[in-house]
Amino acid sequence: MHGEMTLDNIHLPFEPWIVHNPISYDHCFLCWAELTDANRTIEHVFPRWMQHGFSLLTQPLTLPNKTWIPYRQVCVPCCQNCNNEHLSQLEDEISTGVRQGFDFFLKNVPKLRQFQWLQCLMYKVLYRDMGLKEDRSDPQSGTLTTALDLALLRLSHLFLRSMDKHVIFKNFFPASIYVVRVKTSPDTFKNFDYIDSVPDQCLAIRMNDIGIIAILRDGNLHEQCLNSQLPDGILDRTFNPIQLRNLFAKLLYQQMLLNDPFHYAVNPIDSDTVEIEVVLREQEAGRDAYVYGPANQENYGKVLAQVLGTTLDSLRLPNGSIGSLLFGKNGQWKERPFDDNGSAGNETDSIQPKDSDDRQ
Repeated sequence: MHGEMTLDNIHLPFEPWIVHNPISYDHCFLCWAELTDANRTIEHVFPRWMQHGFSLLTQPLTLPNKTWIPYRQVCVPCCQNCNNEHLSQLEDEISTGVRQGFDFFLKNVPKLRQFQWLQCLMYKVLYRDMGLKEDRSDPQSGTLTTALDLALLRLSHLFLRSMDKHVIFKNFFPASIYVVRVKTSPDTFKNFDYIDSVPDQCLAIRMNDIGIIAILRDGNLHEQCLNSQLPDGILDRTFNPIQLRNLFAKLLYQQMLLNDPFHYAVNPIDSDTVEIEVVLREQEAGRDAYVYGPANQENYGKVLAQVLGTTLDSLRLPNGSIGSLLFGKNGQWKERPFDDNGSAGNETDSIQPKDSDDRQ
């Protein structure tokens, strides 16, 4: 046993798989193994079962620089061992759950496996961005993501290694994950959607009747602290696509208000086992610690507009408040057909402006 490690003293001599991170296209994105002609493979960011199941092969994935790339070309470097064993097993579990539908998925796909898959998906997206130019017309342009950006996510990568190493999350779960039922279309390719917010480590994905919203690396804080602030019974509703995006915007905005009160103590046990514990920072340990900052309706509206791909003015109600695709004018749940992108109604739980000392 080497002793406790925090992110600030990660240079200490822990097991190489914890801290050795040669981030490049010459190494496996998961285990850091050097790639050769004998062990090199490619790992699809959006796996083949997903591409075929939702007719994504020729569909465009929009990039942060507003250009696009076909889903089939979104790949990262991977060694044969990781690709054929750990990743393959995980994809089999997730794909089986998706094919069997919402009820089966919720009952049979453990939360940890959901987290590993979602964390892997976001990490692969960022890894792929390391090979894409910010400006495709300029050969000297930088890339969308750099090796330094990924190096700063070493804790997320350590969480990800729970799929091939014995990573113990001691008395906490690393994320808040919400799985809800969504409506489907006879058109296969319409039954898929993906959106993420990299700085906030949040993503949403829709696959057939399964909608998943994940707040990665929040120590399960959202589910513990803010779940009760969601409208009663909303997670039991059946969402149409734009309503799922509306819910994602609500959860994303709340995560943007997080004043992260944690640090993580990492304690290697043996060559394949590491125990991770989340603890309050000293300055946040008092009862008066403010975990989430003050909400602001206008700022929430900007997030909602961006997620929905519309303008803030289109969401503003006559009284100046921000509307919702979730509720109608009577404040009740709004049933929307699959293709209904309708107008915003009156949201009874809309975020109201708060004084600076009124914190969640």
